[in-house]
Amino acid sequence: MFYFFQFLSMLLTPGSTMPLDTERIDKHISELRKYDWFEELYQRTEYHRLFFVRKRLRLYLQSAWRTRQLKNSIRAQEKFIEFLNKELKRSSQEK
Repeated sequence: MFYFFQFLSMLLTPGSTMPLDTERIDKHISELRKYDWFEELYQRTEYHRLFFVRKRLRLYLQSAWRTRQLKNSIRAQEKFIEFLNKELKRSSQEK
């Protein structure tokens, strides 16, 4: 719950940043890679880079609650894929 409020605070406070816990993010990615649907996304060239450079995506994956949701809910997986596609689009617009 603490991370939710910290994330919410970051979104509402202009110019603020939430520190990334790289070890936690990498652990969550490793857990999710055990699932075929995630591994397929992770291996796709257009998405793979995003897992390392997009802060919003890394913040998303830092959450233990979201990681559990991605493991257990098809709806959460669909929303994640939508989010991933938005991040891909944003990434290509920044170039």
